[in-house]
Amino acid sequence: MISTEGLSKVVDSSQLTSDLEGSLHYDHAQWIDMRLAVEDFLWQATDLLDRLDDLQEDLSRSDFGEDVPSAKHGLDLHAEIKKRILKAPVEELDLTGQRLLQRLSGDTSSGYDSGYSGRESEASTTNPDLQASVPQILHNLDSIRASQNHLLQLWHHKKAKLDQCFQLRLFEQDCEKMFEWICHNRDVFLMNYVEIGHSYTLAKELQEEHNHFTMSSMNVYVNINRILAVATRMMESGHYASSHIRSVANRLDRAWKEFAAGLDERTAVLALSVLFHHKAEQYVENVGTWNQACENMSIPSEIMLLESAIHQHQNHYESMCQAYTEVYNAYQSLLNGLDLLVQVCLNFPPPPSRPPRIHYTNITIINTDGGGSDSSASSRGPNPAADYSEGASHVLAVIHQILNHHRSLEHRWLTKKIKLHQRLALRLFQEDVKQVLDWLANHGEVFLRKNTGVGRNLQKARVYQKSHEHFENVAQKLSIEAVE
Repeated sequence: MISTEGLSKVVDSSQLTSDLEGSLHYDHAQWIDMRLAVEDFLWQATDLLDRLDDLQEDLSRSDFGEDVPSAKHGLDLHAEIKKRILKAPVEELDLTGQRLLQRLSGDTSSGYDSGYSGRESEASTTNPDLQASVPQILHNLDSIRASQNHLLQLWHHKKAKLDQCFQLRLFEQDCEKMFEWICHNRDVFLMNYVEIGHSYTLAKELQEEHNHFTMSSMNVYVNINRILAVATRMMESGHYASSHIRSVANRLDRAWKEFAAGLDERTAVLALSVLFHHKAEQYVENVGTWNQACENMSIPSEIMLLESAIHQHQNHYESMCQAYTEVYNAYQSLLNGLDLLVQVCLNFPPPPSRPPRIHYTNITIINTDGGGSDSSASSRGPNPAADYSEGASHVLAVIHQILNHHRSLEHRWLTKKIKLHQRLALRLFQEDVKQVLDWLANHGEVFLRKNTGVGRNLQKARVYQKSHEHFENVAQKLSIEAVE
């Protein structure tokens, strides 16, 4: 045991309180108050750090939404986390810590900078026990500030990811809607894509319906174009799912182009169908007129009228042939266009049993078609032989009808042509015979009656002979021309 008097010999008086005859200033009530303040601050700092750690754990979760609503909900939750970060009493606790450090330093007038530099030297006159807590207070203040800054960095980083996730889910949702529209309208298109109408009126109605359908499709293409532009911007911005976005965008673009190619070919086929039926119906309407012209056997007797009738008859034939050629050319073009349409639609991938659902995860890309991929079997796909036969059978029937009309008209036309030419030949023969008879009556008989002498000498006889030979030549020439 050491007495109070002997204590000063062992311990420096500056380290002893006044009740032990030392000079160390010590107020127990003040110490208790300061100790409680330090402990309260350390408890608040520890609690705040725990709360900030919990927020960091929340930010570290990979809770990206699987669809648009959940992605939007994730953004809302993330916004709430930022509010919690900013509502954390960092500033209040920092102010409390600064005041506590001022009390520990014994200098109520001085403040501490944000780095708390020089605080230990300023607190050198405080109680050693309390002074030992200064580094701990400083460490907690630095940790709280660093933790909050780190949380804000994590928040902004995850916010960018969540924004990209929301954009991705919107993109996937829009693509699924477009795929659904294409699949549905492709099925509708394939139900009657080889229907070309059985008359000009029906073909025109189908053409107008298809034009309306095509215009509606072009309005959808505006949306598809916008989606593809969004996909390009997302890839250019360095989206984490760029490869998936590129794959889906290419697939959507390909599906639209295949569908649009079918629309274009059907547009061309219906235009050819309208032209074919228009030409065919015009031909059939003119058959009666042509038949009447060919069956009218009222043949004139005058040569000039006959020649005019033959010329008019030839014009009828040329008109018939021109009309038939136009119908036949339209028929050939229509069959070729129909064949091309069937081939284009044959290249359509068989439609799935339901529209594809495209989904991206961190592990893999989930692509559900209901029955597999786009190339899966389907209960409704184009049958090229049957579809071509369905569309071409009516065209063949019409052209056969036209051909029968044309053959019948040609036969009637040829019959009348023969009669016209025979009548003209007869009238020309009759005219030639009349000319011969008139010549004989007006010239031949007169010549023979006037020239009955045989000549009294050789010279006169030769003159008569030469004149008679000339007469014979003229008579023979007229006779031959009349016979021919």
